[in-house]
Amino acid sequence: MKFLRRKNKRRENVDWPKQVEIAKLQTRLENVVSVNFAKGAVVFALLLVSFSIALAKDPVPIGITAAKILNFKLGEPKDDYGRLKFIGGLELTSDNRQFGGISGFRFFPDRSNFIAVTDKGYTINGAFKRDVAGALDDVLLADIALLPDPDGNLFTRKRDSDAEALELAGDSAYVAFENNNRINSYILANGRISGDPDSVFPKVRLLRLANNKGLEALARSPPNRKDFEFIAITEESLSSEGNHRAFLLSGDDIAELSIARISEFGITDADFLPNGDLIILERFHSAFSGTEIRLRQIPGETIMPGAVLYGDIILEADTNFRIDNFESLDITIDENADTFLTLVSDDNFSVLQNTLILEFQYLP
Repeated sequence: MKFLRRKNKRRENVDWPKQVEIAKLQTRLENVVSVNFAKGAVVFALLLVSFSIALAKDPVPIGITAAKILNFKLGEPKDDYGRLKFIGGLELTSDNRQFGGISGFRFFPDRSNFIAVTDKGYTINGAFKRDVAGALDDVLLADIALLPDPDGNLFTRKRDSDAEALELAGDSAYVAFENNNRINSYILANGRISGDPDSVFPKVRLLRLANNKGLEALARSPPNRKDFEFIAITEESLSSEGNHRAFLLSGDDIAELSIARISEFGITDADFLPNGDLIILERFHSAFSGTEIRLRQIPGETIMPGAVLYGDIILEADTNFRIDNFESLDITIDENADTFLTLVSDDNFSVLQNTLILEFQYLP
């Protein structure tokens, strides 16, 4: 901080000893101000940390506004897309700056209550309202909290907090992280992630995966498969043949396989159909052509160690459709035994992108 010094027009009248004392006084004042400013910054930082700690322990309610999406294809009231029937969707916005970046999403069995994780290391809980036809209609309530690391602390580095996939199994929630690739297991208490996590599937940490293109999808094995617990899939960590690396996980065991790379799409999530087939969500973005998404169905019987998986493309969409950066896929079954696919987008906390949630009914 600089103090203004008056210029003397006549140098011969300057009292130099006095000016030296004034300069010393100014220096002392500047030092006092600097120290107090630094102390203030430290206090402010401590307040932020305290707020973060409180947020981690006690979920903070947030308001979410929902705008209905009636058409999947822009300007065309069409709902038939082969094996999929478009049911509806919502665009979600919030004044809370931490809302967004959703990279993993799961409904609970009632298909109203949900839990999500973001790539900033937050977890979001909430509940949707559905209309009389069963389509998403509004957000009833929601709150947000921070995920702790295995030591019970808050994440301090982006590479540690980059949660990219979420899966539920009984009273546990499994979160896959990219960059510092690992899978953590958390206790689910009343539908909420609770307590400090356990690091599971230790061999995942030993994998050499591409930076920022590592673990992106995590799906629990279907009931008819007892030979593995989960399948984990990388976004764009490629095998020597140029395919997406994937891994079958079971306890301390890990078996590698791959998913054929078609064009330059990256894999962002996956889930199993009731019949044991795997659905993968894929995404491509170009500054010239914009964003594209794709859904591929892979026969369950082809999933085995060492295999290269292909499957059928069951949905493709580009900028002519109501899409965004979709990173989450959840497959659920309603009370009528109908199967639904739910897609959720990651807005990257950007004003140029949106948080969308779309639903399709799967028609076998």
